[in-house]
Amino acid sequence: MDIFTGIGFSWYGFLIGLGFTIAAWIVETILKKEYPQHPIADWKWIVGAALIAIPGIIGARAYHLATDWYLYAGEPVWRALATWNGGLGIYGGIVGGAIGVIVWKHFFVKQVSWWKLLDAIAIALPVGQAIGRIGNFLNQELFGLPTTLPWGIFIEPAFRPDAFASSTHFHPLFFYEALPNAILGLGLFALWRWQRTQKDIPFLGLGTGLYVGMYAIWYGIVRFSLDFLRWDLAQTWGTLTVSQWFSLLLIAVGLGAFLHFSRVANGEGHDEKTTTSTTHKLAHKKNKKRTYLSLLVIAGTLLLSPPLAQAQTQTEFDVTIQPSVMELSIQPGKRITQAFEIANGGTRDLEVTLSLRDFTSDNLSGTPVLLETNTFPYAELQNADIRFNEPFLLPADSSQQIVAAFDIPITAETRDWYFMLLAETRSVADPNLIGSRAETTGTIGTNVLIRITPTEYLPTDWSVELHGVPKILDSLQSVTFRPLVTNDSTSLAVPDVSVLVLDWRGNIVYEETGLPDRVLAKSTREITAGQQRTDDPRSYEPVPFRFDPLFAIGPYTVRVTLRNNEGGPVVVERGFLAVPISLIAVIILTGGLLWGVRSYLRSKSHTHSAANSTESASNRE
Repeated sequence: MDIFTGIGFSWYGFLIGLGFTIAAWIVETILKKEYPQHPIADWKWIVGAALIAIPGIIGARAYHLATDWYLYAGEPVWRALATWNGGLGIYGGIVGGAIGVIVWKHFFVKQVSWWKLLDAIAIALPVGQAIGRIGNFLNQELFGLPTTLPWGIFIEPAFRPDAFASSTHFHPLFFYEALPNAILGLGLFALWRWQRTQKDIPFLGLGTGLYVGMYAIWYGIVRFSLDFLRWDLAQTWGTLTVSQWFSLLLIAVGLGAFLHFSRVANGEGHDEKTTTSTTHKLAHKKNKKRTYLSLLVIAGTLLLSPPLAQAQTQTEFDVTIQPSVMELSIQPGKRITQAFEIANGGTRDLEVTLSLRDFTSDNLSGTPVLLETNTFPYAELQNADIRFNEPFLLPADSSQQIVAAFDIPITAETRDWYFMLLAETRSVADPNLIGSRAETTGTIGTNVLIRITPTEYLPTDWSVELHGVPKILDSLQSVTFRPLVTNDSTSLAVPDVSVLVLDWRGNIVYEETGLPDRVLAKSTREITAGQQRTDDPRSYEPVPFRFDPLFAIGPYTVRVTLRNNEGGPVVVERGFLAVPISLIAVIILTGGLLWGVRSYLRSKSHTHSAANSTESASNRE
């Protein structure tokens, strides 16, 4: 199966396409029921799908690039166009798709009224959105702030933001958006099916604007609220994000659609002929009052809902410990003291319990895996009133210096020790009741790496593996190389890794040096490249080794070189073949589609000609 690795299948793109296809099917189903006497030809549906999908994708990507441009600073231009890696803004997609709808309606389906078409799309759109959001989960994107709630989702370390690198579970924003969308779409579809059987309430039919209004207001409120749980919102206009301003605009569009609905409910501007009896007029007036009352309730809900639950958590509980990592090299027979500072920047008094816990590497990203054991025997606290595994009070807006002593006996063996100084924090209502039924709020710690050695350096023993290299690569996509370095020695070390890509002539087409990183003793770690930070040019952030063949055809060789101070380098090579598979597939699919449309039109023409011939023969008889 390795031969198919990297050919370009994307679950994200597949789910986006699936959502669009199901949404298009719902629109087709609705309009076929609404216009049984004027069916829309199959080829017009194909043209409509293309006219809506293409500008929709372009608009969605343009919106993403406009609001999140900082993600692509210093990246190749091609990376900004790689939609299969995620990054489609729904509001840009709505604007682009709306342009396609206008063109399709004006030139191909003039028999369909504007409001019926818009209402049908409003029923189908949230269903497609709900399916597409699953792609965000598979891409490990669109997650919110860290959370301890039971439904929080685990995010791989490589996808976590730097500010929350130590957090493991985050708010599943994609699910918070997908579930309301699914409920809304299925509910609107059920309402449409029900209202078609209610002949005495024609103002609920398609063309009233009711469905457009419900979708716009519902989704606008959902999206406006969810932005308060996001961590990656860089672009703001005033106090709100760009997305929230668009949400307010969408809500305004929904209110406008409801106003249209209220006029239709009074018998004004309906697409179909409505009754004008006195009884129905009174019912319409009553419905108009209910409509305005519903709008007031929706507006009140939007204005009074508390969106800043996040701010409460940040201000009440804010605990830090410095330094976050401590490396010490101690000779046997020596004693070293080290100071740590734990600060409570929140508004609640905290009960803090300190302990030592062993940790090891996860053998991939280098993220520490906390163990339940404590095997380091040479540590004790020097504070007079603070002991390991005994709680002490840390008042709000205060800090406490912790002094630890590491006393290494002369008989200690030469080795590395890895453990964490862990601080478990609990909120307390009464400072006089330390240790009694306090509410757990979280843990924080600092990693301590101690090397016991009589000399400055210890010998290292390396090996390296290269993952992520396919046998065949779609040259319209990028490929990510994953060098995994194994440290078989008994001490921590920093490997020197470089990655080269050579074409068939031996020319270097890609070269990148690995970011210096620690590999714990007897562990494996994936080495990444380093990219200069835009906010701090003096520092670098980890990024994958990523190569873009860009339409290339031919064999390539990936060479990973690992160097150390003891002996020659370790070299690993892998080869792959780059072919523009996506371009070839698009050409084949486009040709097949054009051939199918041509065959369909020719068959229609032959059928029409045959019918005319039959009619002429009948007339002659």
